Amino acid sequence: MAQTYGYGAELGLGHSFAANKDFPNRNAQSQLWMHMYRNHENAVKNWQYYLRKPQIGLSLGLTDYGNATVLGRSITVMPFVKFQPLKNKRFNTYLGLGSSYFTTSFDPVNNPLNRAITTDFTWTFRGQINYQIFAYKEWHFDAGLSIVHHSNGHTSLPNNGLNSIIGTVTAQFLPKQTSATTTSPSFTSSKHFYFSAFSGLGYNVLYDDPYFNQKKQVYTIGGEYGKIYNRTWKLGIGAFYRFYEHYYDYITDGEFLVREGNRFEELTVNPFNNATTLGVYVKGELLLDHIGIELSIGANIYKPAYKIDYTINEGWENPPREFPDFWQFGELDSGYTIRHIINSRLGINYYPLGTDAYRKHNFYAGAHINANYGRADFTELRLGYVYEIE
Repeated sequence: MAQTYGYGAELGLGHSFAANKDFPNRNAQSQLWMHMYRNHENAVKNWQYYLRKPQIGLSLGLTDYGNATVLGRSITVMPFVKFQPLKNKRFNTYLGLGSSYFTTSFDPVNNPLNRAITTDFTWTFRGQINYQIFAYKEWHFDAGLSIVHHSNGHTSLPNNGLNSIIGTVTAQFLPKQTSATTTSPSFTSSKHFYFSAFSGLGYNVLYDDPYFNQKKQVYTIGGEYGKIYNRTWKLGIGAFYRFYEHYYDYITDGEFLVREGNRFEELTVNPFNNATTLGVYVKGELLLDHIGIELSIGANIYKPAYKIDYTINEGWENPPREFPDFWQFGELDSGYTIRHIINSRLGINYYPLGTDAYRKHNFYAGAHINANYGRADFTELRLGYVYEIE
């Protein structure tokens, strides 16, 4: 067989960064993980060869954030890929994207200090670098450093997110291949150009007021051009157009900040255009045949209504629908400029036809988190078409 199965246990100890100015005191964060995986000893596909015996599996994690009353604990389910980024076999990289259930979340009356987590379930991303300390027979012992991010994708506010840095130790049972069949096919490097078109349906909220803390749609269309290297790495550039229902409704309903004589009344001249966004990006995607893990970063060329979003959300907490004269809004300073310009996206794609072999036509469905300079913007479901040039 070209693959074996194994398991591992991991302990982590680290620190959760403050998500808001009144974030509660907390002890060290502690984690317990169990990993179940399939190890690809002999490569039969391109990604298995170029990622140097990768592991594909499922992680189950239990985390205590050092303050059970305010921050609670979480249970995480996370598919992952672990591979060797360097020729040095002692190093490996872990990438996981899954979901967590939190026992405690924000409540304006009973738990107002936890503005990091608002919903019971969140997206969870985990990236980790490991170094093998020693091995004994089929057991491998690693030390690692990981970053973990939790967010609900801006589907309910407040959503400051929870970021942590964790040191880990791992014991892993890595059984050796016992089959006599060890012959692997030969692999040659390859490059293919591709074009892609996509559309997305997203959801977000505007700000933390009962009227505006209701999910509305974000519509996206876009295109992409790039190269696929060795059927494993996809690198590309792209552009997109988006329309935000929350921005459009805020403007057309004549809400506070766009009324005559107020800060942004000029947005009422053309509400539809002002509720749209044009942007460009560069992306990288790790292709695992039917699964792709995607990360992009880019620039918003046009996003006029974001000034409403930033002005309200960067001001005083618990903003009302109608603002009194003394209300402190966020200023359109350098922080606004950075968040207004920089966009990013993290997500996972599913290719029903697989990507390990050249295909002139392919399709994918994806689930992504979109952000403004690391601050969640909206959660999106995406459909795409890929055309490859042989």
